[in-house]
Amino acid sequence: MSNRITVGLDASGADSAAADWAANEAELRGATLELVHAEDWVSARSRCRP
Repeated sequence: MSNRITVGLDASGADSAAADWAANEAELRGATLELVHAEDWVSARSRCRP
């Protein structure tokens, strides 16, 4: 079993609470914390247009 905690971040607002929880759990368990960000490419492209 891996000694890693992975949490997904998606800019939803709830991701901040999830990251905090995961960081606390990782510290308590002596685990590595892995943060993963996902974004919809269509939305990301529309923000880059002038």
